[in-house]
Amino acid sequence: MTARREPLPPIPQDLRNQHASQNRLADERDAAERHAWDALARYKFVMFGYWCGIWVHLNRLCAPPKPNPWRQLVAAARRHRQRHDDEDCRTQPGRP
Repeated sequence: MTARREPLPPIPQDLRNQHASQNRLADERDAAERHAWDALARYKFVMFGYWCGIWVHLNRLCAPPKPNPWRQLVAAARRHRQRHDDEDCRTQPGRP
């Protein structure tokens, strides 16, 4: 039988360190955005998705969060998909 360990007490955070941590997170988030745009510009779609995921995760940790920089890109993709779905419905009458 093993002895049960007590949880360690929380380490008090110095406000200056917390501010520095927030700045570091924001810097990392901005770097992830640059990497994502660079990957997309080079047709590296898997890497684009990877860096977008990193950006989203870091953005959730940052205060205040930034609006999603790919909102317009996603909206354009949705419009494109909708347009092509509508065309598919017109050209394929037997489609469910």
